[in-house]
Amino acid sequence: MEIISKEKKPLSILIEELPSYQSQKRKVECPDNRKEEIMEKIAEATCEFEVDTKDGVKIFTEEGWVIIRPSGTEPIFRCFAEAKNEEDAKKMAEWGISLVLEQLKS
Repeated sequence: MEIISKEKKPLSILIEELPSYQSQKRKVECPDNRKEEIMEKIAEATCEFEVDTKDGVKIFTEEGWVIIRPSGTEPIFRCFAEAKNEEDAKKMAEWGISLVLEQLKS
């Protein structure tokens, strides 16, 4: 209510002014015994970006972000990406998967 009062705009207009984001998710198989090693290698390989390792490896770029997380119940990694448009969100999610696949080969 404070924002509505301060902005002197109806709630519907304020909602329309909020930025819109698109999200994508992907998954890729990975043996459980390699998950920790792969997480460390991905964090190292992406050190030129802003990276948060609190809950997986979350990588921030100008296009958006992707978080790469190992599943605790399945032999897979999950990648969740968000960007301002669907194309960039898809690219971010695919990039996340490619980072996992790259490390699986090594």
